[in-house]
Amino acid sequence: MSIEPISATLIAFPLVYIIFYTLKTAFETFRFLKERYMEYYIGEYKKALIISDLHVGYSKSLYPIVRKVLQAIKPEVLVIAGDLVDKPLDEGKFDIVKDAIFKLVQGSDVSTVVFTPSSSSHDPRFPLQCISVPIDNHLKLIVARHGVVLKIGKLRIHVTHGDYLCGNGAIAFILSYFLEKITGKKGVYEKLLKLLAGIPVEEWLISGHTHRKLISYTDRIANTGSWKRYWRKSSPGLIYIRKDTILLLGKTID
Repeated sequence: MSIEPISATLIAFPLVYIIFYTLKTAFETFRFLKERYMEYYIGEYKKALIISDLHVGYSKSLYPIVRKVLQAIKPEVLVIAGDLVDKPLDEGKFDIVKDAIFKLVQGSDVSTVVFTPSSSSHDPRFPLQCISVPIDNHLKLIVARHGVVLKIGKLRIHVTHGDYLCGNGAIAFILSYFLEKITGKKGVYEKLLKLLAGIPVEEWLISGHTHRKLISYTDRIANTGSWKRYWRKSSPGLIYIRKDTILLLGKTID
């Protein structure tokens, strides 16, 4: 048997996959731009905490860590920017989401939790663009499928998971990494997402998805990293916002 057809197949397969995935990503980006009016304004607050990529189900150790932070800084609102759970869930599994959120905020002063789910590989699929449901008498959950806007002091902040630019998290990580190496600048993925979403330069974009924690006060972008460990250490981050100040908390842990 000649080796040429085998070699051609080995070369062609990844090329076909890359072309297919590029077209798929272009469609997702177009859909994001078309549906951006679904970004919801959730109000004005004094203090907020933003996290993402918790991947509940992968590890139970994150609950006491998050609760400790919430009890220390006492935010009014907790915003979860996607990938709350580790496995994709259908609409009938929404109780798992509510249970995870209740365990996260238990014993804290948080009165509102805002959840902007992943639209690709994790989190349940929601039939409505935005819903508000009570978890108990003291806690309200707002779920917005695409993203939310909130105001703290003079800051206007947009929060989304960040998977509309590239749906696959592993490829988004690789894309973010190589964009940084090629340009010599961090946060290129997030800057592209902000540009495509039409977010004004003076406003903030906070996202997750790439699992690469960062903050840029010049570009007004931030990524909260990830609480899940893959082939490398996890890099959990929390964005704490008070008055006109935004801080990235957390460090790389095993």
